[in-house]
Amino acid sequence: MMMRFLLGLIVVDPLAIQRVSVPLLMNPSNANNWDATIALLNLRSFVNSTLEEAKQHVGFVYHNNQPWTWAPSGPGEWLQIQGPGLVVLDGKPGEPGTVYARKTQGRFGYVIFKDVHVVYRGGPVTLINVFFDNCTFDVQSNGNGALLAKAIFSAPITDFQIE
Repeated sequence: MMMRFLLGLIVVDPLAIQRVSVPLLMNPSNANNWDATIALLNLRSFVNSTLEEAKQHVGFVYHNNQPWTWAPSGPGEWLQIQGPGLVVLDGKPGEPGTVYARKTQGRFGYVIFKDVHVVYRGGPVTLINVFFDNCTFDVQSNGNGALLAKAIFSAPITDFQIE
């Protein structure tokens, strides 16, 4: 993994994280591989916070510990789901950590997840232009979990769909 030291900080190239993830994702059922994959997802999200993509125009901030109603963003605006807290991407209505509204039904578009713990168990979810900023992950080691990990490693802004 290529790193360089800059003013006492370690700068990590996101492409290096992606390259390291490739052999791990070839065998996600191996527990050691999956533990390393989750550690790399956490690192990738931490690295994302330093990228230009983290500076999107946020039209609405939802604090994860408060009741809310879905506020769709306008053109060029992003919704930020701000931690600390838990977000279950494929959760059911009423389940703790589930960000769910009748209009979204597991669809997230132009959303920044910031400082949250993201859970994904392999169920239906659609992510369109989603950005993970300084998040941690709990992703099940199944085929859909591996697909989500691959999508997150591929680019700072994630597109992903499982129906």
